[in-house]
Amino acid sequence: ASGTSNVLASLQQAAHAAPDAPNLAERLLDARGPSRQPLQVRGQLGTANDPYVIDTIPVPYENPWKALMFCSGVGFFDNGDAAVATIHGDVWRVSGLDERLESVRWTRIAEGLFQPLGLTVVSNRPVLLCRDHLTRLHDLNGDGATDYYESLSSLIETSAGGHDYVTSLCRDDAGSYYYVDPRGAHRISADGRELETLARGFRNPNGMGVSPDGRIITVAPQQGEWTPSSVIHEIRRDGWYGYPGPKPAPERPLGYDLPLCWIPHRIDNSSGSQVWAPTDRFGPLSGHLLHLSWGRCTMLLTLRDEADGIAQGAVVPLKGRFLSGPMRGAFRPADGQLYVVGCQGWQTAAARDGSFQRVRWTGKPLPLPVAWRAGRSGLQLTFNEPLDRETAEDPDSYALEAWNYRYAAGYGSKDWSPSRPDKEAHDTWPVAEARLQPDQRTVILDVPDLRPVMQFGLRFNVDTAAGASAAGELYGTIHRLRD
Repeated sequence: ASGTSNVLASLQQAAHAAPDAPNLAERLLDARGPSRQPLQVRGQLGTANDPYVIDTIPVPYENPWKALMFCSGVGFFDNGDAAVATIHGDVWRVSGLDERLESVRWTRIAEGLFQPLGLTVVSNRPVLLCRDHLTRLHDLNGDGATDYYESLSSLIETSAGGHDYVTSLCRDDAGSYYYVDPRGAHRISADGRELETLARGFRNPNGMGVSPDGRIITVAPQQGEWTPSSVIHEIRRDGWYGYPGPKPAPERPLGYDLPLCWIPHRIDNSSGSQVWAPTDRFGPLSGHLLHLSWGRCTMLLTLRDEADGIAQGAVVPLKGRFLSGPMRGAFRPADGQLYVVGCQGWQTAAARDGSFQRVRWTGKPLPLPVAWRAGRSGLQLTFNEPLDRETAEDPDSYALEAWNYRYAAGYGSKDWSPSRPDKEAHDTWPVAEARLQPDQRTVILDVPDLRPVMQFGLRFNVDTAAGASAAGELYGTIHRLRD
């Protein structure tokens, strides 16, 4: 301030005469009041006569605040209510998630977050993965609205780059947080004070998964330059996964660390997250890793194997389509079922801007492969139900083909013949013999041409011992053949 001293007295008098400033916190809480009014919807139960059906929890696209409903994260409060995040910065509490979904209520509890692309609930408080912070929400006065946005961690590197999304918040049983962005896959300590970058080399990742014990960490980048097809990586510490170019090393002769498995682009053209199913209450898929295809609006069972200490995997496409590209999934402890949030975007088969849906096991059996191995004696598949011997041992029940991709700077890759590398083609691998093992669930396919390959596709059409169809497809990657 500047001026002559003879005006000081008049300034002091004017300051004392001014009315008290309003309490800003009270004003904000009063302004937030209407957003606490719940919006009621009625759910739609899946009607398919299948082992798993998809129930729809309608999203309030029309709302008083004109909030956009591109859903991007989901977690659960202790009472079974869901917390759902949207890309545009809102968090909603969704209640009434009972068996029938007849009276579901959406209540907006937070606004203004910076592009949250992941959510979990810890100690009954939502934790959001934003583009700038790991943010924890607090309702201090118990009125259902967020009063305090706590920066749990400010270690996230913020960027305004077009594809520099910070995505896929996960948490292990020890309380550590995980996320992935174009700079790598990262772990933040439970107290938010330490950050460790675990691996690098992912192109525009929008998917991640962490096993409950934190031992298996998966990342799914997007097909494009130096990423010839969709892929799930099981990362190792200090690993390099190929983008934006090779980094050869004695332990990395290809210039990148081996993925868990490649996925054909027609099966998954843009990947979402992975989620581990608990070991109870979810039927035949319990205990397995599930992969969400954001682009195809579908879900795939993911089967992991190890040969000579090298992880290699395969995926089995599952029936059912989501209304939007599935971004994140979480199992609700109250009912043990999978809840999936999704959104619209580029190159996706989504029908709606956003979606919130439940994958529910109906109690019916689902015959499908639950394990696989590749060995010098052939390809081994283990089903979750006993098989009919006649169809299981008929070589014509199986059709097997293989192809490779080219890791290069070009966008994606064509399918190249393993036996004739300069020819764009699939190799057909005849099944010479099929042998059902004494457990009646495992079949060994004698495949003379079997070899390490980036991609194989197996179509099978067998029956169970009870007479049900167990037809389907499996796509995998072979790095090593077992002895």
